Amino acid sequence: MTTVWDDPDFAAAWNKTYGLDMAKAVIRAGIIYPLIEERIEWRDDVAVADFGCGNGNLARAFLAKPFTEWMGYDSGSAILATAADLAATDVRLKLKHADIGQPIPELTGQYNHAVSVFTLEEIATPSAQTFFNNMAAAVRGKKGHVHIFTQHPAYALQQDLLTVERQIPNTKFEGHKGYFDTDQSTYTLAILNRENGMASKAEYHHKPMGDIVNGLSRAGLAITEMLEVPSGVASMAQLATHQPKSGDVPRFLYLRAQLL
Repeated sequence: MTTVWDDPDFAAAWNKTYGLDMAKAVIRAGIIYPLIEERIEWRDDVAVADFGCGNGNLARAFLAKPFTEWMGYDSGSAILATAADLAATDVRLKLKHADIGQPIPELTGQYNHAVSVFTLEEIATPSAQTFFNNMAAAVRGKKGHVHIFTQHPAYALQQDLLTVERQIPNTKFEGHKGYFDTDQSTYTLAILNRENGMASKAEYHHKPMGDIVNGLSRAGLAITEMLEVPSGVASMAQLATHQPKSGDVPRFLYLRAQLL
């Protein structure tokens, strides 16, 4: 299936907007990287599988840490190519172009950690279970950990309802042309370009929480930690001092799981 992640122009626009290190996406440095850093036991014998590695930004954040291997899987050929420079300079980083919504036979429990950041919302709903299965297959028994950071289903629903109510097209930045739906009926992710035949995936953000939890369970994974990040919170310090209030909507979702 061809998506915008296979389009070199889109990949270039994405990287220009956010930076190869995603420095312009404050949630990454503020919450995602600290969360994952604290939950990985950084040693020379620790191996990590990164599902939806994109331009390698997560690996870039931890290059100074000790680990033996960082294996990045991504379905988008163009965005993955932008991580090639990183792989060329650090032999610990390996990249593979693979459809992470389809079975990956080489996954045989060889990793201590399987991580996925802003990828679940990119996976077609019928392929979500296979995605969870791949993450479970990657980790080493009950000592392995799965980490997922994604858009919160409640936020996607809220944005969808607001868009319908206000009848305002959704736009974000120049590189998202053909990426977010602009028919004024939905906010949901829509890797979409009807002019050149790119696949429409217009409801991917709308994975209900129950589907996510049940999908992990069916993959043999038990959730050991769940963290909801409210809208407007962009750092661990803000999260620690945030006082719940009426109208709070969870913006992001972090899940950690282990094999049953």
